[in-house]
Amino acid sequence: MSEVKDRRIDGLPNEGDVIWIKPINTKEWVLCKWTRIKGLLDLEYLGTALTIGRDVNIGFNAWSSNDYEFIYWQKVEKPE
Repeated sequence: MSEVKDRRIDGLPNEGDVIWIKPINTKEWVLCKWTRIKGLLDLEYLGTALTIGRDVNIGFNAWSSNDYEFIYWQKVEKPE
């Protein structure tokens, strides 16, 4: 995996990137795909990390006003 990024300092991934995120208050890294949900028009909405490969998939939203859901992420590197 690539280096761990802090979304407050390093920004966020590109649309469609497959990433690992570390949700707040967990020790587990979660595999996700980064996207922007078209229906969310709130100006503070930055995007959503949608879980993949789980029995029940959920989204972790990123907002400019808070860090409630996740801060740290890593891009999944494509094999060469």
